[in-house]
Formats: sequence, structure tokens, C-alpha cells
Amino acid sequence: MIAKINLIPKPILVSLVLIIAIFLIIFNDPPKNACDAQLDIFFKYQLGKISSLRGKVGSLLSRTAKYCGDVKTYGGCVEFHETLRGIVKELHNVSPECSSKVISNEKIQMILQESMALMVKSAWGEKPPEPGPNVYGWLTMSEYTLFCGIKRMIYEHLDDEAWETLVRSIIFKLPQSNELQFNQSFERSLFSLRCEAIPSF
Repeated sequence: MIAKINLIPKPILVSLVLIIAIFLIIFNDPPKNACDAQLDIFFKYQLGKISSLRGKVGSLLSRTAKYCGDVKTYGGCVEFHETLRGIVKELHNVSPECSSKVISNEKIQMILQESMALMVKSAWGEKPPEPGPNVYGWLTMSEYTLFCGIKRMIYEHLDDEAWETLVRSIIFKLPQSNELQFNQSFERSLFSLRCEAIPSF
């Protein structure tokens, strides 16, 4: 085999090696389009916020989300909401033609869905709230805008069945929600907020 390779003229052999090398590079790391590039830029810009910094410390979002979930107060959730608001604003800065591809990214959807679930749980409290203004807990207009912005981003990238499944799964995990009918729980949750009346980002 080696003897046969030695019979190939060097210029042709070099060309073949280069062609094979280029093919392998393209196969293993295909060229990225403009939307792939924007997704890469988004993740690099959010390094430390939504992903672990050097693998030693959890992301800022996960740390603040845990604290918010443990404390369940306005003061305890401020940093989580601010971090989340910054992420949502950056997603809004993605060019319109790439918005769908970026926001529908599996990791981004997971972040949005888990954050929405935490906001719903924080507003709900330790037991079903009484009907009326209390269903929104201690959240303010600023949090309403954030919640509705996240809700729109998720809803626009799911079909109706997937959206309903997600909402039901979040509501079923709320404390004592199983003591109520689903519609009653829904009306007492943050999902009942009329987002069409809330200003967008």
C-alpha cells in the first residue's frame, strides 16, 4: 500500500490530501449561516449569565433563580428578574429574520420555560391565592411586562397543544392546585394575566 502511494506524483498526492482535509473539516464543522452566527454571539455574550463560567460556578441565572425560589419575596427575586430581563432584551435584539431560529433553540426555550414556571410559582405562593388581585402576588407592572414578554416568546414557538401541555404541567406542580379544578387553578395563577393589556418590551 505504501509503495503504491509512493508511485503517485507528489503534486497530485498533496492535492488529494488537501481535498480530504477540507472535506473532513466541512463535514465535522459545517459552515454557519448568519442565524447560526447570531446564536453563537448570543451565547458568548451571555457567558456566565446563562451558562457556567469556566465550569466552576453555576450561571448567574441559575443562582438567582434558586434564591428567588427559596425566598419567594420581591427582594429575593429582584436579581433573578433583572438577569432574566437582560436576557430577554438581548433576544429582542436578534434580527427579525433570525429571531425564530434563535428563540426556538432548545436551550433558550428551556431557560424561558423554566423562568416562566418560577414566576408563576412565585406569584402563587404556598397555597392557592384568593380570586382577585391577590392572584398576582407581590409582582409589579415591571414583572408583568417581563412575564408577558417571556410568555409571547414561548407561545409563538409552540403549537396550541404543546402550549396547553406546558401550562397544565406548570399549574399541576403548584402547591395544593390539585384541590381545585384546572380552570379554577388557571384563573388564580399568573397565566390569567391579560398580556394584551400589558405593554411589551
